[in-house]
Amino acid sequence: MWLDSFSSDFKYEKLIKCMSALVVVLSLLLLTSISIEVFRDVPFLEESINFKVQLAICSYFIFDFFLFFLLAKDKWGFFKRYWFILVLSFPYLAIFNALSVPLSYEETFLIRFIPVLRGCVAITILILMVINKNANTLLFSYFALVFSVTYFLSLIFYIFERNVNPEVHTYGDVLWWGSMSVTTLGPDIIPITPIGKITTFVLAALGMTVFPIITVYINNKVMSFTESQLKRVNKHTSTKTTVTPNTPSDNSEPTTNKPT
Repeated sequence: MWLDSFSSDFKYEKLIKCMSALVVVLSLLLLTSISIEVFRDVPFLEESINFKVQLAICSYFIFDFFLFFLLAKDKWGFFKRYWFILVLSFPYLAIFNALSVPLSYEETFLIRFIPVLRGCVAITILILMVINKNANTLLFSYFALVFSVTYFLSLIFYIFERNVNPEVHTYGDVLWWGSMSVTTLGPDIIPITPIGKITTFVLAALGMTVFPIITVYINNKVMSFTESQLKRVNKHTSTKTTVTPNTPSDNSEPTTNKPT
């Protein structure tokens, strides 16, 4: 966790939380921009506004990394531990466009998602910071992670399968595929492309990893609620129970001393 690279001062924890939350918001904005382009079927490099938005967001991601790099106690150790975050922050499409590197539509689409992975890292950091602090917040974080990854992979599946898979007609079909895959119930859409097969495997693995955790959490909540109700009932019945003193029965006869 990033906090391990800094002093134990509370201000660094608040700073990490705030900046990680901002990274998540910007990643969602970037994902929304990509989604609009997918549904409108507009080539990314022709949409100058969205292109500039991604460039600006990636610039902030790089600034975020180097800010924490400068604040870290062990800068070289911080870089060795979190170098991959810097790799996910670069605006690769802008770089490839400046170098005039030819890319297919599918390659362009995948490269667009690289900065979104930076947001997934930020969500992971936030989850690690709330573990053992707030169980309800942790559960919400798990749900947010599952929904984000499912939507993220469903867009990739839709782009690669819509023109080659006869079972994919609309994005609604892909949403059904994603929900059946992540819940491990088994989708009725069989992927054809290698990318489609990979996304199906990743979603199934995510479901098998996360949903048992959610099931255990719900089970513990139900058991805790049941135990509290039983304790309340036992306490209520114990207050009504009164202890009666031992008294001789009415039919008992007094004892007398017989002469010998």
